[in-house]
Amino acid sequence: EPDQRNAPRLGVAVATSAMAKRMRRAVGLADVPGVLVLRVGRDTPAQAAGVTRGDLITEAAGAPVHSIGDLDRAVRAAHGTLALGVLRGADPHTLSVTLG
Repeated sequence: EPDQRNAPRLGVAVATSAMAKRMRRAVGLADVPGVLVLRVGRDTPAQAAGVTRGDLITEAAGAPVHSIGDLDRAVRAAHGTLALGVLRGADPHTLSVTLG
């Protein structure tokens, strides 16, 4: 098993794509693939980049995010910074996360 101590981390807790779809549908938002941010850790790369609770991460490093695994692979492959495409409600945003 690889050593996780120095692996880059985003600093978020996310919901599965299926849960994200149900939650977005419940509040009348479009059913878009992605992972829903449930919590952003304090003093984390995600917080510094402006990721907020309720953001739907739809893209990482230019690739679609359909699952937690997709997001995890993008974070692990990133070197220095990671571009995230998020939907905040219905509004798209691109955030640049500096990973440490």
